[in-house]
Amino acid sequence: IFGATGGGKSFTSTLIARELEKKGFDVVILDWHGEYHERIPEFNYFDEKNPLVINPLSIEGQDSIADVVEMLGDVLDISDAGKFRLYLALLRLQEFDLMALLKAIDEVLPNTQSQTDSKIALTRKLVMMFAGKGSELFSAKGLSYKEMAEKLKGGNIIDLSFIRNQSLRRLYGMIIVKFLLEYFRETRNKSRKMYVVLEEAQNYFYLKENGKGNTVITSALQEIRKFNVGLCVITQSPSNVDPEVMKNTNIRVIHAIKSNIDKDIIAKTLSLSGQEVAMIDKLGQGEAIVVAPNIRRPVVVKIANPQS
Repeated sequence: IFGATGGGKSFTSTLIARELEKKGFDVVILDWHGEYHERIPEFNYFDEKNPLVINPLSIEGQDSIADVVEMLGDVLDISDAGKFRLYLALLRLQEFDLMALLKAIDEVLPNTQSQTDSKIALTRKLVMMFAGKGSELFSAKGLSYKEMAEKLKGGNIIDLSFIRNQSLRRLYGMIIVKFLLEYFRETRNKSRKMYVVLEEAQNYFYLKENGKGNTVITSALQEIRKFNVGLCVITQSPSNVDPEVMKNTNIRVIHAIKSNIDKDIIAKTLSLSGQEVAMIDKLGQGEAIVVAPNIRRPVVVKIANPQS
């Protein structure tokens, strides 16, 4: 779902989430700005007073640990060498604990002056997960990925707005998505379907200075449908989102967009006609262009509350 502020993105996503929950989907909304509780008060609500505490090391297997390291490295800007050291340390770790992690990092690096400096730089970045709000969100006693997925049945809103540190907020959201995918990949539960909403998706699928996006989350998008998980990405800035996101989404709902850069990206990705492109910045509130595989040409719709 694309569109500038005030165009109706959140109303559209609220409507879809509510209707899918009625049809038996488990719905998880990662609410970046804390806007959904008033819109869908009947959903389970997790916030600062009732946080979803998780154990980030509960995913088993070397590949899964590698994914956690990749996310940490991406969000905390850890070098490739630092990520490798962290990977070796996490393989040794039995419990999510700061002192145990520091000891494991110390064991995988020789005690030379340069390596000591590397250890200090690495641990300084990782402390975020163990101090302040991080200690309220991540814990050895927190939910495993299986327990978290079981807890998130029905409709759920996870309010992220109380996490002031943007890096911590991004990391927490990424790990939740990773946990859910891991659960569905492992259980292959065909009787259960889940719909995950990522508000402000540019914070998860952002492009780095080297032009590359987040590999873990982008690859999740490519395979997530195989495991009965639908993902809704919402952004007002398509130009700041990894192009792979545009390629790997099936249904696009485009509300009014004013930026010429964003309009050009949407036009090229979706092969819109000149007339359709010219219409994008003239759409009224609640109006949108819908592009889907089962529709021959993009159509303009007015998205309204079915109860009104």
